[in-house]
Amino acid sequence: MEIEMLFAKYDINNDRELDADETKMMLADLDNQRLEIERQVHKPEPNDSNAVSSVAMASLVSQQDFNGLSERVDKMENSIGNIVSKIDAVLNKMAAMDRAKTKRRENMNKILNTISESGDLDEKAKRHHMEKWFVKNFRDGILIHHFEFPVPVLIL
Repeated sequence: MEIEMLFAKYDINNDRELDADETKMMLADLDNQRLEIERQVHKPEPNDSNAVSSVAMASLVSQQDFNGLSERVDKMENSIGNIVSKIDAVLNKMAAMDRAKTKRRENMNKILNTISESGDLDEKAKRHHMEKWFVKNFRDGILIHHFEFPVPVLIL
């Protein structure tokens, strides 16, 4: 198989024999391969400090540049930390507002349910019953700070 590949590459006139020119071409290729192998064997190690090429030196960053970039990264991290803290505070306030809104709805539902459950009472009795319930809950602190507008309370 290897011989067939060799002849396919170097036997230009396809006469199944390598003449002098074809042999010279094959020997030149083999010599080039040998030189490449020798270069790879004698190539300096990348860990060797004396073997750092000029291309590698050009890609290094100076200490001053590194320190400047490091300070910028630190400032950005600090800024992002502050922003995250502010977002967290806003989310906490929104959650508190949502809880207050839910509590306000529950209390209003209780008021409406109280009114509707007392179907056997007349309007005056319903109003009196509702005002009593409202005053009791207002004094117990259930309804305090749950209204966005002033609520008139009739204390009897």
